[in-house]
Amino acid sequence: MRRLILGALFLWLTPVLAVGAGGLGFSVLTAVGAGAGVAALIATTASRVLAVRFEAVVPPALTAVLVLAAAAAILRFGALSIFMADVTRAQFSVAPSDDFRRLHSCVSAYAESARFVADGHHNIYERTLYRPGNVPRELGPLRVDAFHYPPPFLLVPQAVRIVAPDFWDFRRIWFAFQAVTLAGVVVSIAGWIGGFPGVVALAGGVLLLAFPQAAHTFQQGNFQVTAVSLAALGFVLLMAGRHRTGGAALAYVSLAKIFPGVLVVPLLAARQWRRAASVAGCGAALVGLTILVQDVRPMRDFFSTALPEISSGAAFPQTETPQHSRVNWSAYGQTVRLRHLGVDWLTQPRGLAVAQVYGLLVVGMAVWAGWKRRFDLALSKERVFVVQLSLALLSLASFRSPFVGAGYGVLATLWLMALLAAGASTVPRSIAWLAALGALASAVATVPSPGRSGGPVWLWITGVLVFACMAINVWAVLHVVRNERGAVDADGLRTITSPS
Repeated sequence: MRRLILGALFLWLTPVLAVGAGGLGFSVLTAVGAGAGVAALIATTASRVLAVRFEAVVPPALTAVLVLAAAAAILRFGALSIFMADVTRAQFSVAPSDDFRRLHSCVSAYAESARFVADGHHNIYERTLYRPGNVPRELGPLRVDAFHYPPPFLLVPQAVRIVAPDFWDFRRIWFAFQAVTLAGVVVSIAGWIGGFPGVVALAGGVLLLAFPQAAHTFQQGNFQVTAVSLAALGFVLLMAGRHRTGGAALAYVSLAKIFPGVLVVPLLAARQWRRAASVAGCGAALVGLTILVQDVRPMRDFFSTALPEISSGAAFPQTETPQHSRVNWSAYGQTVRLRHLGVDWLTQPRGLAVAQVYGLLVVGMAVWAGWKRRFDLALSKERVFVVQLSLALLSLASFRSPFVGAGYGVLATLWLMALLAAGASTVPRSIAWLAALGALASAVATVPSPGRSGGPVWLWITGVLVFACMAINVWAVLHVVRNERGAVDADGLRTITSPS
């Protein structure tokens, strides 16, 4: 097992880190050498630790899943790394024949908005900065995306821009940062779970990287999967007593993307004041740092320009078209699908009202879970439940946005399915959950992008797929709460009575 982990980590990390080193200005050969050296160091250390944590007999079927998924992930990210290092090598991109997927660039919005903040003379939420005449600007062959995130998000892009002011270097570093973050959190959480459930969680996480959704997300540079991984890690750290680190991680992504703030709700409902206070304190510090670094204008412009447009749906006009509605993985997107299928009374205002009610229901579910559930972190199965709850709530909360792209929108659900496999009571059930993960990922991968033609049947198909994702996440929350173990001690972690 250790040799397998060592080899897989080294082979996957080397090209990804080499792209990041190239963004720092290294020559090709030096970047590859640096990537290989750092990858060898990380892989050696991680495999040694994981081999101790994964003291369990691994069935041949699960070993086969791990080997095949690792090989697919290595090949997929190795090819993508070439495109991320050199945008002219489009044949190595995900879906190179699809103009929309090849040219769409979320990271362009982050780099450009950080540049506009540095200039100090712009409302960074003014869409004409990114789409003059409602036509996207271009950076090389890539189309510039509009920026919508709250100003604290830009703290990280601003830091990247210090070492990489050139957009292409910025893009390379952002790719490496996001890919390593997700992989690092997946591996770290699997190691934290430990034992056989940890091995299953690792296999599911590697399977997540093998399918095109993760690679496509990192090709575009969309931040959502990074927000999910950092939020889940922050929640785990908080529950494990690492209040400062966990609070900082959860506070940043909550301020950056809003929806991860749902994980504070169960902390409040469970009356875990110290953990909630650590998130609040770190959040206040990050807001202060944001104003110090950016001045007050971006914050003011967010509340006066961006937030009203997000609330009204005006920030995402593409959500109203049939082409984009079939790839919209949100509660509001479901209402748009129905409208295009003939449910005329479900107008945009009513659809937005449905999304608001949906958001309140998710918050209510988070309150209920926090009120009812406590965890015994001495048990690996209870550690699995912690991660399942965090991913389910994060996924459900993310669907509250007016627009959630299918590729990145499904990733939290796929990762949750990996954790449901880890928590299954038998090996066949674990394999079944991993097979279901593969089936859902494959189904979503067949959905035509907005740049491709597709009939009304895709509205039906994607509507069912989105509903399935919602149902899986709701079921996971119910599953976690149903497995309550009893009363807890003053710290809110250990159960002190036998299972009910």
